[in-house]
Amino acid sequence: MPGPWDQRHQDERCRAEPGPCSPGALPGDAGARAAAAPPPEAGRGQPRRPGITPPGRAPGAARAQKTPAGPGAGCRQVPAGQRTLRAVLAYDGTDFAGWQRQAGRRTVQQVVEEALSRLLGHPVRVTAAGRTDAGVHARAQVIHWQTARPFPAERLVPALRGLLPLDVAAVAAGEAPAGFHARYAARRKTYVYHLWRAPVADPLHRRWQWHLPLALDVAAMAEAARRLEGRHDFAAFKAAGSPVRNTRRTLYRCRLEEHGPLLRIVLEADGFLMHMARGIVGTLVEIGRGRWPAGHVDMLLATGRRQLAGPTAPAHGLVLWRVEYDDWVAEGPPWPGAPPGLSRP
Repeated sequence: MPGPWDQRHQDERCRAEPGPCSPGALPGDAGARAAAAPPPEAGRGQPRRPGITPPGRAPGAARAQKTPAGPGAGCRQVPAGQRTLRAVLAYDGTDFAGWQRQAGRRTVQQVVEEALSRLLGHPVRVTAAGRTDAGVHARAQVIHWQTARPFPAERLVPALRGLLPLDVAAVAAGEAPAGFHARYAARRKTYVYHLWRAPVADPLHRRWQWHLPLALDVAAMAEAARRLEGRHDFAAFKAAGSPVRNTRRTLYRCRLEEHGPLLRIVLEADGFLMHMARGIVGTLVEIGRGRWPAGHVDMLLATGRRQLAGPTAPAHGLVLWRVEYDDWVAEGPPWPGAPPGLSRP
């Protein structure tokens, strides 16, 4: 789950001109850059597409670039001679100790950086849109990194296919606009939690579903979810001991969707506190079981007392579903065999 880092630089963001990435043009290819450069308003009003957006203006490599301005863009200097690349990853978090590197443990960041370092021939450090916890999955994790190597961006996805383990996949990749930052430039993130309510667990999908064979009051849960939408102090739902000071977030959407025995909880916000999504799910489940009325969440928002909220839901039911930026939306691949509406909340 994303933690306090999501809002750490919220007040330091600068205003800039967003620009789409250019998957095909290389920084050293002046002709390709000229051909790919769009008019000033190109890209605006175009329909969103999964993965990396259509070709736009590629960042130059001749000199250091300063972050472009734009709502949600993070201020960042790119070293001279370096280009910024970005990619969308999907992964099964079951066998990982989370996203972030940890000594002696297998993490997503570790295997991705090892693959990119082998591919580019130099040490690579990546930054992700969200630092998912151990066991949490992703369909659209966004990363960025710098390199001076003139490796064709359009070859990144097929090249990584043979270097990444089977539980990680590069969905899309391309050049990033000047100053792009996977974490600080993100405007919205969507997480989806999956509850399986049938008496018998589904062995084929058990790795991404919380099996909870209970009769839940979905109407009460939906009412509580509606009360959580908006800008509030979500301190009652963050991880105990989290050092973050600013606990106010905007929850744009907290909705429940039923697909037979499968119950999905969709959470879309401008940022998430550590364990916030799973804390909300655990609280909604307790309301569904009849422990509290829907209005209990009003008291939690007012007091911020974590001990009065529900337990943190298991990690394996949670999926980082989508990340939105000013110039594009990162989405994962279709979900084969999914119920209608499951691929896009």
